Amino acid sequence: MEAVTKKDAIRRQLDTAIWLWFQGEDSVSIHTLACSALKVAEDVGRKFDKRPMLFEHLPKKLTKHAIAAQGFFKHAKDDPHATLNFDPGITPYHIYDAANCYKSLYHHLTPLMTTFILRFLLLNPSIGSVELPASLSICGTKGSLSEMSDAKFFDTVFPILNR
Repeated sequence: MEAVTKKDAIRRQLDTAIWLWFQGEDSVSIHTLACSALKVAEDVGRKFDKRPMLFEHLPKKLTKHAIAAQGFFKHAKDDPHATLNFDPGITPYHIYDAANCYKSLYHHLTPLMTTFILRFLLLNPSIGSVELPASLSICGTKGSLSEMSDAKFFDTVFPILNR
């Protein structure tokens, strides 16, 4: 038997989703893990008046898809033969929001979460500015980090943040 706290559940699901995302793995699995982590964080946060901000960051045209995909991947009660046109581009918004909820609740981020948030904000500057940790100065500028592939960014940044 394994004792798992809500904090553990959020962290483990979110870190796994982030790892898979950087590795370019299965988009449905990543989305499901991210949504599950976000839902648990939302439920815990409700007790402390801390709410996710997903729909503030997500482009309006993707809001309907974000809700549809989350339910579609977990349930089949309405139409077991249905098909969903899934846009995996919504998943990083779920991951970003879940990581921010985690930080709001537990006052820290894991190295995987920090790596993801840096990547997300570099690619989405309209959502927020990013201040690179001094330890990353050897990796290049914001511009050069933004131009890297996700995998290259991960291979470059994560080992430094995970020290």
